[in-house]
Amino acid sequence: RAGDPGAGLGPDQYWAGSSLGQVYALVGREPEPEDRLAAAADHCLPAAYQGQCPGVDPDALLAWRVATRAAFQGRPVAALEAAVAAARQALRAAPRVDLGGVAVADLRDRPVPELPEAAMREGLPFLARVRDRDGREKTVLQAAPPEAVRAFQALAPQFGRGEAYGDPARGFAGVYATAAKPGQPRLW
Repeated sequence: RAGDPGAGLGPDQYWAGSSLGQVYALVGREPEPEDRLAAAADHCLPAAYQGQCPGVDPDALLAWRVATRAAFQGRPVAALEAAVAAARQALRAAPRVDLGGVAVADLRDRPVPELPEAAMREGLPFLARVRDRDGREKTVLQAAPPEAVRAFQALAPQFGRGEAYGDPARGFAGVYATAAKPGQPRLW
């Protein structure tokens, strides 16, 4: 949200905008190549895959993401890649909605494992419904250009309740389907 470190910083400033880059700046540490991959993936993955982050090779990013995600999930690389391939197919076949003049794949009707990774590789924005860690459902827009994010935020009441969050420069937005319970901390 506005005022947060990294809010509004584009792909050319991914290191300063990423959480990792901010911590390294505080402790005076210089990044290793793998650190830059992690920072670009954290701050602006679609732009990183499109070669817009200085010092980040998209092929190296892809290899690093596959290896680290498979290891984290405790499954073979081939299984992860198969799930991403299935998500890419679902993404390409999904109906489209117009958000700010941008055709966005609408996958709110079903869960699609590895959808964010597929969208980042395809360069195709999507809408989906997901559950947050606290169990609340939300509608998210990811891998989107700024005009689609701004349109989503303006139309947020159609997608959920409460304040829409997101960052047009980073290509994401969301809104919860239900309001937070009294005393429940804000998650954005």
